[in-house]
Amino acid sequence: MSELKKKIDRIRRIHSLETSQLNVLIGELARLDAMLASQQKRLDEFETLKRQGLEINQVCSVESLTQTNLWIDSIDRSIKIVREALSKCESERAEARSRVMDQRTRVRGLEILMDQRRLEFDADAMTQQMLLADENALKKYARN
Repeated sequence: MSELKKKIDRIRRIHSLETSQLNVLIGELARLDAMLASQQKRLDEFETLKRQGLEINQVCSVESLTQTNLWIDSIDRSIKIVREALSKCESERAEARSRVMDQRTRVRGLEILMDQRRLEFDADAMTQQMLLADENALKKYARN
């Protein structure tokens, strides 16, 4: 019975470590979500600036149009950089999400294993109590 108790304690310690690791991974996923939202906001801002620049183009002098086109080219380069960062962030988020799901599965498996061991422990304890009760009943019967 003490071996079963040791196994339960060991599983409980491992479960605690795995749960801590899960919390770390969830924090990492939240950080990536925030980064993704930030990159998306930057992209939206650049695209808004580009649209505004294109609207200005309609009624301007040649020199102003040239400056505006250079500015729009610069914004296009910035948009490309942000899109690449966004893509990288999305792939990192997908990997982090996969790790979180794997870790959740591991933690849930440990919970199931711990529940099974507790049931075994309880069944073993009940068996011991029943054997002790039977032994006491036999002793009582033998005395009579």
